[in-house]
Amino acid sequence: MDEGLLSPVTVGSDAEVTDAAVLGALVAAEVALSRAWARVGAAPDMAALSAALGWVGAGEPCTTGDLSLPALAAASVAGGNPVIPLVGMLKERAPLDVRGWVHRGATSQDILDSALMLVARRAGGWIRASLRETEQHLAEFAAAHRDEVAAARTLTQHAVPTTVGARASGWLRAVSRARLRLDETLAALPAQLGGAGGTLASFVEIGGAEAAAELPAAYAAELGLAAPDAPWHVTRWPVTELADALVQTVDAVGKMATDVATLSRTEIGELAEGTGGGSSAMPQKQNPAASVLIRSAALRAPNLGATMHLAAALAADERPDGAWHAEWPTLRELLRLALGATATAARLVAGLRVDGDAVARNLGLTEGLIVSERLSLVLTPLLGKDVVAQIVADAGRGGDLRALVVEALEAAVDRLPGAAHPADGVDALLDPAQYTGAAGALTDAAVRDLLATLGEERGIRDPDPDPGAAAGAGGDAAAGGGFDQRGGGDAAAEVSVGSGAAAKVPASSGAAATDGTTPAEQPLDGGDARVDPPDRRSSARAGAAGGGAGSLAGAAGGSGPGGGTAGVAGVGAAAGGGTTPAEPPPFRGNTPVAPSDRRSSAGRRPADSEAHPADPEAHPADSEDRPGGPEDRPDNDESHRTGGLT
Repeated sequence: MDEGLLSPVTVGSDAEVTDAAVLGALVAAEVALSRAWARVGAAPDMAALSAALGWVGAGEPCTTGDLSLPALAAASVAGGNPVIPLVGMLKERAPLDVRGWVHRGATSQDILDSALMLVARRAGGWIRASLRETEQHLAEFAAAHRDEVAAARTLTQHAVPTTVGARASGWLRAVSRARLRLDETLAALPAQLGGAGGTLASFVEIGGAEAAAELPAAYAAELGLAAPDAPWHVTRWPVTELADALVQTVDAVGKMATDVATLSRTEIGELAEGTGGGSSAMPQKQNPAASVLIRSAALRAPNLGATMHLAAALAADERPDGAWHAEWPTLRELLRLALGATATAARLVAGLRVDGDAVARNLGLTEGLIVSERLSLVLTPLLGKDVVAQIVADAGRGGDLRALVVEALEAAVDRLPGAAHPADGVDALLDPAQYTGAAGALTDAAVRDLLATLGEERGIRDPDPDPGAAAGAGGDAAAGGGFDQRGGGDAAAEVSVGSGAAAKVPASSGAAATDGTTPAEQPLDGGDARVDPPDRRSSARAGAAGGGAGSLAGAAGGSGPGGGTAGVAGVGAAAGGGTTPAEPPPFRGNTPVAPSDRRSSAGRRPADSEAHPADPEAHPADSEDRPGGPEDRPDNDESHRTGGLT
């Protein structure tokens, strides 16, 4: 049995995809077929058979009792799949009067495909819960660091200013999109029922055309899966779409882990995991172990997805020779990696820390050249392209950027508007915090969109605008010279060097609306009380100057994090309250249901009301009412890993 010795990212997260879990799903698929025959009126009541074979309920694996996994695996070799020997084992245990309805009319692929869809649905619920938890922590992190200015890097080099919050909002968007795609995929996972050649011929012969037409939907309902439109023995969109959604999920958390690992390097030091891994030889090291494990999954998942397409999508005939068989372990491994990577991601983001001093230090490494794009936009209309290029080149060779800019402005004073000293506004022009574009607005929008999806699931209202909170849209402009921010889009910003007549240059399209509205703060847990926004770094790091620190800054739109981009700052700030809602449930059919009792990705259990994926009317929701739950076994009892098998 694979305990994860060589795949530590999967340890503790793969209970839904073990051989024991697959066996439970296989038995459930067989029992569900017998029950479906009874549901359409073609067979007697199956209560006795259900009890004898460990039926628990729709969406649940059966308890497997004394079925031996090693014996079943050994017997599977002869026929090439485990269903053939399993049918014999189940018939031996079934009541004599209904024994003939076990596997009635089905082919092995009907049972195995349906069982794997059940496994995927249940595992997908836990993946989804971990993604939701990751989204929440990312939203809180992004809001807390919304205005913390950092260096954006392109092709490994410093490029322009960004914010820590904007970077995190990108992670959040990717995780949210992956979850949405996974939601759609899980809801559509169908049962499989086609008979030997995918024509339902055996079912028509056994029960008649009417019963055979009703049987696939009845079978799907018994399993808690979507009803198939038709048999999909060799039309493998369910498994290729599932594989693609899983790869996208691992991609999303893998990108985040890659950034965290890079930014936690000793020479960068901007981020740190809450609990770093150690080194056996170098005790001073705090390795980003969680990021490393997530990356290990992200590097493996795409090849597994490719295998699914090579095998499933190119299936030959009405049942392929080997391609179908290649799907099984590949899909299981993809599920394992997604389970482990997302659970690890939730823990990673929950403890992620920012070293603000390192962020500020790195931001200043180029001694102002990180705003060279802005210099070009602002100064070229005043000084000419060649002069600005020379300023940047001289600064790159060690010259004082501020002095070079002032010198060039003084040399061209007769061409400058206004009567003030040319140096007025240069400091603001060179301030990275005044050139973050729409970073704040993008961060707020990502958090707001998450609140909206949480609201759809749990009744949270989208926050209403609060017209009283202007976020510094040019608020510090004074008689000495300031700039008039007209907003973004195609608007032009008034730019003056000092305080005289204004020259107009196109404003940055990143500047946001300046009507001063800020949506009311809304806690992520959906409560009625507001949450105080987290402390933010001030001055250059936070861009608290309000966009009015100097008139030259206006030439690029003045869209610093304290300027016109804070129209939805309240929403972003609300995420800093630190609350964590209960984990969202997985899906059964087209309806969300709660996951079965199991430790959550962050080491805590879901709320009792969300703890069981079976039909809530048929089964109590709290796990304490389930035999064999964690409360019913000692902490060191490992029988749950094998479903009680010996």
